[in-house]
Amino acid sequence: MTIGEQIKNINSLSEIAAKTLVEEGVQCRFTDLTIRPFHTLISYLILKGYIFKGVKGTVISTLHAYNEFITYLKLWEFENVIFNDNK
Repeated sequence: MTIGEQIKNINSLSEIAAKTLVEEGVQCRFTDLTIRPFHTLISYLILKGYIFKGVKGTVISTLHAYNEFITYLKLWEFENVIFNDNK
């Protein structure tokens, strides 16, 4: 799977995940957009050992962190843009 395909996949799956979070009543906090993706990156690089896989491990870790960021960014968007447009 190419990086472009991965990004498209992340876009689709993050939309579904964000909608699920909305349905569960989860609200996006500032830390969800800052600390959570950073924690995911560190978790994959260090705790799961992807740093030892070189560039491939770094790219995979970064894509996981990006997925986390985009999911919560879409949650924020649903809360602040889409819902406010309907008022």
